[in-house]
Amino acid sequence: AVFVAPGQVWHAAPGQAAAASCEDFASWCQAHRGSAARVLVSGHLTHSIAVAADLPMRNTDETMAYARTQFVHYYGLPAQQWPLAAWCDGAQRGAAALHGLDLPQLASEARAHEVRLLAVLPWWSVALRAAARHIPAWPAHQGRAAFLLIEERLATWLLLDQDVLLSMRQRRLAAPSTSAIESLLADWQRTDQVDSSAVVVAGFGVQLDPPSVRLGGVRVVGLLD
Repeated sequence: AVFVAPGQVWHAAPGQAAAASCEDFASWCQAHRGSAARVLVSGHLTHSIAVAADLPMRNTDETMAYARTQFVHYYGLPAQQWPLAAWCDGAQRGAAALHGLDLPQLASEARAHEVRLLAVLPWWSVALRAAARHIPAWPAHQGRAAFLLIEERLATWLLLDQDVLLSMRQRRLAAPSTSAIESLLADWQRTDQVDSSAVVVAGFGVQLDPPSVRLGGVRVVGLLD
């Protein structure tokens, strides 16, 4: 798995104590010629949207068309050219857009160094699946749950209702700190009516003070620093 963020690429191989980094994907490919890669894309380089279950969309093409319209509405004409990927699984539908990463260039760099691209995925989707797989009884089959993914100063909030991804939000943190996270959590929990016991927080780039802080009773997965 190769995590691609603005100005930095991270790679954690099995057995490594810490992730290694390099400046860009081309440098990573050069150092790992002939390998295969699942590229996980930073929230700084993607926009995502969850489609309401009551909207009359029957297939992936209609979901993509709706998402494109929404992205153009919010982000302007450049969004017409963003690469899109959609997911449609019953009531759970949505799309992700690459806005800060040149996908053809990424593929070209991989080919030039004989690297096989297995997938290009928004990081939040991988993190959410991992959380659901490894945290007992979360999310609950009944009621609401939420996943807060921190990437230094960027926070991504995923709201789930009865195991269905209901909505997604992103916001910049005032600072990568405990107080900023607690303030954001209180705001989003109040807005979406989610109990602290149903909230999971994960990510990186934040120095919790003190390190054992509980962030208002939510579950913190891993070390946020």
